[in-house]
Amino acid sequence: MTLPKWLLATPLLVLTACTQPATQAPLPTEPVAPPAVQCGLSAAAITVNPVVTTTDTCFAQQAAMSDLFEIRSSELALSRSSNDAVKRFAQTIISDHKEASGKLKTRAGALNITLPTDVDAPKLADLQALQVKKGEAFDRAYAAIQVNAHVDAVNLFTNYAAKGQNPDLKAHATETLLHLKHHLEMARELLSAVK
Repeated sequence: MTLPKWLLATPLLVLTACTQPATQAPLPTEPVAPPAVQCGLSAAAITVNPVVTTTDTCFAQQAAMSDLFEIRSSELALSRSSNDAVKRFAQTIISDHKEASGKLKTRAGALNITLPTDVDAPKLADLQALQVKKGEAFDRAYAAIQVNAHVDAVNLFTNYAAKGQNPDLKAHATETLLHLKHHLEMARELLSAVK
């Protein structure tokens, strides 16, 4: 069997190419666009391995815990209160915070942030104290807890919306803040009504 002549010449061509002096490609005179722009996307549209800081993680975890506490205390209000205004408020809180919690889980999951599945010890103590109350005393305690919880949440979300680094979590803070401020206003009105 004889080999084709072009196949015999291949090693010779490779050796010749390897012995040629290296030439540098000329440096571009124009700045090269980042890959995102080269693909027709804005640089902001592509997140390559997003950096998550301790502040980002703390915000996401505190926001999740806030949602959990407000949902659990409101579920307690639905089962223990006989006041229609308290029950309507509690249902609004449950619906809105479950929705916000779902959005936060999606964003945190994309950033590999693990969110808590239960409240911390101080919030658990608040829930236990609320659980032993009855009647109007329950309604007043629930409304007061909701005012305090929403003051804390508004402060947390306002601070992160202004100073946070991660764009997805900042967007969550900004979007949710409007609802939290409305909830705080509603909680204050409820507290005045049940006193």
